[in-house]
Amino acid sequence: MPLVMTAAAYALGMRGEPLLTIAMGASVPTAMNGYVLAKQMGGDAPLYAAVATLQTIASFFTIPVVLAATAYLAGG
Repeated sequence: MPLVMTAAAYALGMRGEPLLTIAMGASVPTAMNGYVLAKQMGGDAPLYAAVATLQTIASFFTIPVVLAATAYLAGG
């Protein structure tokens, strides 16, 4: 998602802080409130919790990489 969003914003002429903001917004893991919704609606809440946990762990490594690459692309 960060690659798609950043490429689209770059193609539309965004540079600098706006481009970094879009990259950061696309890099964050999913919200945990979906777990509550899945639990209340009879969905697979344990699967949602596992996926959200893995996304959060992965984001510790991927967010700095995405921001560094986007900063280089943004020219700052």
